[in-house]
Amino acid sequence: MKTVVIRDQLSDIELSAGPGDEVRWINKGRTPVSIILLDQDAVSFSCKQNFGSWLGAGTARLAPHETASLCFEHPGKVRYALRLDTIPPLSEIHQAGTIQVADLYGDVKQEVNDPR
Repeated sequence: MKTVVIRDQLSDIELSAGPGDEVRWINKGRTPVSIILLDQDAVSFSCKQNFGSWLGAGTARLAPHETASLCFEHPGKVRYALRLDTIPPLSEIHQAGTIQVADLYGDVKQEVNDPR
């Protein structure tokens, strides 16, 4: 399992995983946070927890101390954004993240949104 810990101060996150590895996001901050996969239509999962709502299958909203997780089926580069809801409610903080899903040999295939 690979873990992304979300705190009140966001920072760029790059993570490596293999097909089928569980990637878990943990909100250890004091405010709700949303995780949004930027290439939702090109990504397939072998497991998921707390993802999927009226916002889309590749979106999770976490209250403080909640978790969400995904297992990516295929090698590729998966881009996502974290959106930290702040006070006042109209201000938000966004941060990008990348998960490199490598095949069994450690190779990362083309990006999931790459038309090649």
